[in-house]
Amino acid sequence: MTISHTALDSSGFAARLVHNHLLSQAQVEQAYREAHAHRQSLVRYVVSAAYPNSGQIVVAAATECGVPLLNLDAVDRAKLPLNLVDEKLVRKHRALPIFRRGKRLFLAVSDPTDY
Repeated sequence: MTISHTALDSSGFAARLVHNHLLSQAQVEQAYREAHAHRQSLVRYVVSAAYPNSGQIVVAAATECGVPLLNLDAVDRAKLPLNLVDEKLVRKHRALPIFRRGKRLFLAVSDPTDY
């Protein structure tokens, strides 16, 4: 499979990884191929593949997507509105309900690129 270098070079998460010196261009291209082969997003693949700087990779993904990070260790699990969403959906979509305000339910997601 040939990867378009312009797609990986110009913008987006892959470019941010290279720009921030988290992965080399070759590593990004390899990770992209592997993620595609495993039918995973690039974010999920590079974090699960245990690259040495996975914490920084997560920060780069959040920054690229414009979403805040949430430290689950700082969350009072007793106050999570878990009864509002079926556990199978939570596991399937890796989206954890964190609080409810009025009729809105706010979710934490493991991969901000997985729509």
